[in-house]
Amino acid sequence: MSKFFIELCAILTSYQLIYAKITTTVEPTETPEAPETALDFEGLTKCSTFVDKTLMIEIFFNHSDPWKYHLITCPRKFGKSINIDMMKRFVQIEVDDSGNVKKKEDTSSYQLFTNPSLGLQISECKTTIKDHLAEYPIIHLELHDITDSTFNRTLSNLRQKIKNCFEMYRWLYDILSKKHPIGAGSKKKSTQQEQIEFMSKALDENLSVLDIPNSLDILSKILYEYFKKKIFVFVDEYDIPIVDAITKDLDFDIQEIINLISEMVQRLLKTSKNNYVEYAFISGITNTMVPLFIAKTKRVYYHRFLNDHVFSPYYGLIQQEVDDLLERHNYDAEAGKEVIKFYKGYSVKEMVLDLYNTYSITSYLTQVDKNVSFPAFWAESGSIDFLKKFTKDDDVYDKLSHLVLLKEVQFKLIPCVDIELLKVLFAKTQNTYPAQQVDVNVIFSYLFESGYLSYTAKADVYTIPNQEIETAFSFYLFDFYGKNLGPEAQSVGEELKRILDTTQVTRKMLIKLKTLLQNLIPKAENLISSHVEKEFHYHSLIYYSAKKFHAGTSAEVRMLCEDSKLAPNTKKIKRRADIVMVNQDKTVMMIIEIKSNLTARNALEVAQMYKPSEDMDKPKIIKYMGINFKRNMSEVGYTYDIVRDSAIFADDM
Repeated sequence: MSKFFIELCAILTSYQLIYAKITTTVEPTETPEAPETALDFEGLTKCSTFVDKTLMIEIFFNHSDPWKYHLITCPRKFGKSINIDMMKRFVQIEVDDSGNVKKKEDTSSYQLFTNPSLGLQISECKTTIKDHLAEYPIIHLELHDITDSTFNRTLSNLRQKIKNCFEMYRWLYDILSKKHPIGAGSKKKSTQQEQIEFMSKALDENLSVLDIPNSLDILSKILYEYFKKKIFVFVDEYDIPIVDAITKDLDFDIQEIINLISEMVQRLLKTSKNNYVEYAFISGITNTMVPLFIAKTKRVYYHRFLNDHVFSPYYGLIQQEVDDLLERHNYDAEAGKEVIKFYKGYSVKEMVLDLYNTYSITSYLTQVDKNVSFPAFWAESGSIDFLKKFTKDDDVYDKLSHLVLLKEVQFKLIPCVDIELLKVLFAKTQNTYPAQQVDVNVIFSYLFESGYLSYTAKADVYTIPNQEIETAFSFYLFDFYGKNLGPEAQSVGEELKRILDTTQVTRKMLIKLKTLLQNLIPKAENLISSHVEKEFHYHSLIYYSAKKFHAGTSAEVRMLCEDSKLAPNTKKIKRRADIVMVNQDKTVMMIIEIKSNLTARNALEVAQMYKPSEDMDKPKIIKYMGINFKRNMSEVGYTYDIVRDSAIFADDM
C-alpha cells in the first residue's frame, strides 16, 4: 500500500483584545403553552406563540377562480395541519340539535373569527366573511398515523379515518334513519335506504376494500342532498403512506393502501357532472402523489414548497413574525441574532422571502429548560435514516461531504419525485444494482421536498437551511465514519482537543498528530473509490474526528460557514475556513486549513488570512494549523510555526 505524506504546519498567535460582549436572555414573563398542546386553531389563539395567519383564508378565495382545488406541499411542522383546521373552522356549516342550519351570526365560527379581543386580520375582510364563513358542509380526511406494522392494521386504520369523516354527521345518520326506516320485509331499498346502510357500515368500520374508493364520494352526495350546497374537502397528510414507506422499515408493500387512498380522493374530486365538491384544500409533505391527483382530476393546482406562490408566507414564519414573537417573550436583540443563526434559512425561489420552521421557533420559546440553548427540535422530530443505505455509494458520499462541509450541494432538482422513481431508488439498495447506479438526483430532490435543503441564488445549487439541519446531515456522515473509523478518528479528535486546550503547543504534540493522521487516512482511503474528491474527503474526516470526539471535554467544535463566522482579510480566497475549534469559554480558537497535493505552508498561509468577524465573540488566542496530504512513496514529515510577539520560529523535519 502506498504511504501518505502528511505535512502539518501550526501557528499560535496570542494577543489581548480590549473587547467585551455581554449577552443576556430574559426569561419570558409568562409560562407559555407548549406548541404541541394547541391541537387546533382555536386552541392556538390562546397560546403565547400564536401568529395570525388568517389572511390566508382571503388569499385562498381570491385565487380560486378558475382553480378551486389546491394542493400544497411543505415539510412537516410548518403549519399544514393548523392551516387546514383554520380553514375548516372558518367555512364549516353549523347546525342546531334538530339539524337546522344556524344563522351565520349564531355560529361559533363567527364568534371566533370576528372576536374583537383577538383582532384577527380576517375580521376586516367583510366580503369573505359574508360569502364563505360557515357556508359549506365539509369532508375532512386526515391521514396522520395511518401506517401500521402490517397491511391489515394499516387497512383498519384507513377504515378508522373514513369513519371519522362520517362521524361528523352521525346526527344526520340518525335523522335519515328515522325518516327512511329499513323494514325487515322490504324487497327493494330506496336510494336513501342504501345510503343509510352505507353510512352504517362506515360508522361501524365495516367497509370492504371495494367500498373504500367510493366512500367519500357517497358521503359528498348525501351531504349535498341534505344541505343543497356543494362540499368543501380537506385532505391532510395525503402522502403519509409513501413517507412512512421511506422512513420506516415496513414488512409489507404499501402500494395497495396508496392506490385505495388515491382512488378514493380522485373519485371524490371527479370532473363529471355529478361532482358535489366546490373547493378542495389538500396538503402533504412531498409531491410524490401529485401525478395521481392531477392526472385524473385535472382540476388540482399544485403549489410546491419554497416556490413563488401566494401561499408561501403562510407556511413557516417570516422574519417579522419571529421578531414579534421574540419581543413578546422578552428576548433581547443579541438572543434574537442567535435564533436567526440557528433556525433561519429557507429561501423562497424568486422572492425576497426567508422562512423559519414554525415548530422549532415555538418550541424554543416554550422549552422548559432554558439552559439548553438551541435544541434541534425539528430535526429530531423526524428521520432520514434511509440515508444510511446510501452512504457507501461514492456519489452520495461525495455530495453529503460537500453538504456538511460547505453547506451547499449541486444536483438536478426533479420536478416530481413520484412513486415509481422512489421504487427504483430503493430497489437499488437490495444488492441488485451496482452502487454507482444510485440516482443522487432522486435522493437529494426528496431531501429538498422533506425540508432538509433550500434554494440558493445559483442554478442547481442547494444549501443546508440552518445549523439545526446541519446536525441531521452530520449524523449520517458521522454514522458512516463511526462504523469504519471509530478508534483512529477518536485518537485524532482527542489530540486536536489537546492542542486546542494546551497553552504550550510542542513539536512533540504535532508529531503525534501527524502520526495519528498517518494511521487514519490510509484506512479511510479504502472506504471510497478514486474519483471521490480527496480534499473534501479529508475535510470531512478531520471535521468528524474533531466534532465527534470532544464530548465530555471542554472543547466546542464549530464549522465556520454558519456558526463562528470568520471574515478573510482578502477577497481573493474563499470566505470560510475548513474547520474552526473553539474552547468552552470562547477564549481560544483554532483555525484549521486542509490541502491536498500542495504544501502545509500553503494551507497555513490561507488559515492565517482569516480573522474573527465583528459579530462574534473575540478569542484571546488564535491558533492556526495547516495540514497537507500527499500520496506518494516518501516518508511522512511535518512543519510547524509558532508566532509570539510578532517573532516567527520554525522547525522542519
